Order: sequence, then C-alpha cells, then structure tokens
Amino acid sequence: MATLIDPVLVPPPDVPEVYDALVEMKKLLDGAVMRMTSRYDESGAWRRNGSDSAEDDVAKKTGSTKTAARRRVQTSKRLRKQPKTDRAVRNGELSEDQTEEVSSAAAASPEDEDELLATAKAKPLPVLRRKAAESRAKGEDSEARARRLFKARCMRRFLDHEGMANLLLKLPPERMAEIDAILARLIDREYAD
Repeated sequence: MATLIDPVLVPPPDVPEVYDALVEMKKLLDGAVMRMTSRYDESGAWRRNGSDSAEDDVAKKTGSTKTAARRRVQTSKRLRKQPKTDRAVRNGELSEDQTEEVSSAAAASPEDEDELLATAKAKPLPVLRRKAAESRAKGEDSEARARRLFKARCMRRFLDHEGMANLLLKLPPERMAEIDAILARLIDREYAD
C-alpha cells in the first residue's frame, strides 16, 4: 500500500490536499484499530499467537511498547461507555493520543467530556493534556489522588537512538521535590566541571 503514493510524484499544488487526506485516513484507521482492540482482547486470539497477554500481542502487532498497548486496550474498553468520544473516534475527529486523553479524563469526570472533546478539536495536544489532568484531579478526592499517583510512579532507564542514557522518573510532586534537590547539586557540579 505504501507504494501507492510516491510523495515525489505529487505535484506541489496538490501536496496540502493529499497530505490532509492522508492525515484524515490515518485518524479513521487508528480509530478503527482503537475501537477493535477491546474486541481483540476479548477474542483471546493473543493466546493463539503465543503471547502472555493482549497487551503483549497488541504491542507486537502495532510496533509499540507494552505500556502504549495497555493504554490502547484500556481506552478501547472505556469507549464503549463513552458514546460521544466513541462517535468522535469513529468519525476520525481525534488522534490516538487525543482519544486516550479525553477518554481517561472523561472516565474520572464524565461531566467534562463535551469540554474535553471541544478542547481536543480546537487546541494543541499539550493544552488537552493539561485540561485532562485537571478533569482527572477534579474527579477524585485527595486521598484517592495520592494513592493513584503513588501507584503510577515509575522509573525507567534506557538508551535513546543517539546512544544517550535517559532516565524517566514519575513520582508524586512531593517526592519529586526531594529528588530535584539532590539532582540540582549534581547538575550544578556537572556544569561547573
């Protein structure tokens, strides 16, 4: 299918129209995959493929991480209970990232679903992420939020495509403040050297 369109052969005046059409098709296809993922999980086909879980199999099939596949499975399941967001996905109005943000926030704060959808359609993804975080926080009490943040903490070390060592650290804000204080001294010393 990739050979059907050779970008070099698209006349310059037609490039914006072709590009927009491809983006629209991508959203429609990504939405269809998103919506089908929960059915794929339920089918148990991942067992026949020798995977340990649907997330493992989805990650292999989509070329993504297990974490991304887990989010996709969870979002797909939530969409069944979110007809407005599901309709927007079905109509190709949301990217996969937008769908995950809107769906997870609407699950925590259903009354915000319309506003989240409007934000997704009109604003850049970072704005939607902030709005979604506000909606998720609004939908839970402080103890539940503290438990959720504690449960979501993680640390991952990896080498990026340039061979640089990276550290991903997700902690509740008060714990991150402790780490920041230690890191600040190390960073200051590294820059001084």
